[in-house]
Amino acid sequence: MQFMFPALIIGSIYAYYKNTDILRFLHHDSKLGYWYLFVLSEYYVMMMFYHYVNKFDGKKGVIADIVFAVVAFVCLAGLHFLLGKKVSDLFCVYKMCTHWPVFFLGYMVKKYKGLNEFVFSKVGYSIMLLAYVLCLFLDYREIWYYIGIPMGVFAALFFANLFQRREQQTSLVEKELARLGRNSLDIYIYHFFFLWTISLHPVGTYCYETGNMLLFVLIAAGLSVVIAYICLLVGYILKSSTLLQTIIYGNR
Repeated sequence: MQFMFPALIIGSIYAYYKNTDILRFLHHDSKLGYWYLFVLSEYYVMMMFYHYVNKFDGKKGVIADIVFAVVAFVCLAGLHFLLGKKVSDLFCVYKMCTHWPVFFLGYMVKKYKGLNEFVFSKVGYSIMLLAYVLCLFLDYREIWYYIGIPMGVFAALFFANLFQRREQQTSLVEKELARLGRNSLDIYIYHFFFLWTISLHPVGTYCYETGNMLLFVLIAAGLSVVIAYICLLVGYILKSSTLLQTIIYGNR
C-alpha cells in the first residue's frame, strides 16, 4: 500500500499535469516514470507468497532460494510474451523480469551472512568494480543486447559497497546523504513535476556548440540537488496533514 498509493495517486496527478489520459498512464510500459513503485509492490507480493510456502533452512534453503529465483525469472519472461504487450505493460511484467535478478540478489545478500561478507569485502569490491567497468565497455560497444541485466547486478553491488564504506562517517555530506536516502520516496514521486517544467535545451545547445560539456554536467548536477530538496519540502508539507499522509502514502 505504501508503494502503490503514491504511484497511483501522484502518478495520476502527474498524468493529468502532462495532459495524459489516465488509461494511457496505466497502460504505459513505464507508467510515465512511476513503474518502479508498481514493480516493487509486485515483488513484495511475490516474496510474501514465497515466505509462506518456503519452510527450508540451511543448504536446502539456499537451493530453494536459487530455484525460486530462476523459476520466477523464467515465468516472468514467459508471461511477458504470453500476455501480449498491452496486458504485460499494464502490470509492468517486462520490467519485473529484467530487474528481478538485482532485486533477488539484494534479498540474498541481506539474508546470508557469508555472501554479505564477501560482497562488502575488499575483494568483492574490486571484483564488482572491474565487472561493472567491463559491462559498461560491452554495453558501449553493443556487443551483447542483454548486457543490461548483469550490468545492473554489478552496478547495484558496487554502489552498495561504496556507500557501505562511508556508513560510519559523520560529516555534513553523510548526514545530508542520509536525509536524502530516508526520503527517497518523496524525491522519486515529485521530481518528475519539476523536470517537466525545466528545460536545459538552450544551455545544452550552447555548451555543445562551445564544447563546454563539463559545464553542462555541473549545471545539471547542481539543479538536481536543488530539485531533490524541493521534493523533500513538498513531502514534509503534505505529511504534516494526517489525512493527506494516509491518502497519498497509505500510512495508517
